[in-house]
Amino acid sequence: MDFPEINIDVAQVLATSTHDIKHSLGILLNQITSLSNNNQEINPDTQSQLKNLEYEIKRIDNNVVKSLTLYKLNQKQYLLDIQQHSVLDCFEELAAEYQQLMQSKNITIEIQCDHDLLWYFDRNLIMGSLSTLLNNAYRYSKDKIVLHAERDTSTLSLYIKDNGSGYPTEILVNPDKPAQKESGFSSHNTGLGIYFTTKIAKLHRLNDRQGHISISNQGINNGGQFGIHLP
Repeated sequence: MDFPEINIDVAQVLATSTHDIKHSLGILLNQITSLSNNNQEINPDTQSQLKNLEYEIKRIDNNVVKSLTLYKLNQKQYLLDIQQHSVLDCFEELAAEYQQLMQSKNITIEIQCDHDLLWYFDRNLIMGSLSTLLNNAYRYSKDKIVLHAERDTSTLSLYIKDNGSGYPTEILVNPDKPAQKESGFSSHNTGLGIYFTTKIAKLHRLNDRQGHISISNQGINNGGQFGIHLP
């Protein structure tokens, strides 16, 4: 029996499915976070397991958001919104969002940023990129993460530094094509995160200059350091 031909927009199906997945993840994350934060009678081992679940769900949710954003950018459905923002406000919001998760692993977050540092960027996209990088730093940091911002006359540089074991050589040499092996997660392989952040940085343009990223092991005690540089 011959089946009739069906024209399927695979990209649209995946985008719609991803929206549904994100909604379910949000419900699950809220329930786990509420259970973890509001139940003081949970023993330490169970509490640790709940925080690990919270982290993994955040990581999946971040990947879902990145995929949806890249889809919208590719379909020209995303309107870039470049406005002036306080960098310190962005850092403080990010640190507050991850505070309880970091505390579960005894990781401290230090912010190094001038109070009056303002810059023009798409806040939604940059916050998404920073959230991805902070999520990654949580995974590998021993006990400290630094959110650092600095500027010169023409560029804003945003850094997330950790005191983990640093990035592997293959990522340092060719950050645009990180290793795809699953084992890479043990050595800072951010995969989609690097790809996403690179694309987001390049969307920020001024005259003949565009944003870019940098990856090094100049973090805390030779730990990882990821930079986003915006014109």
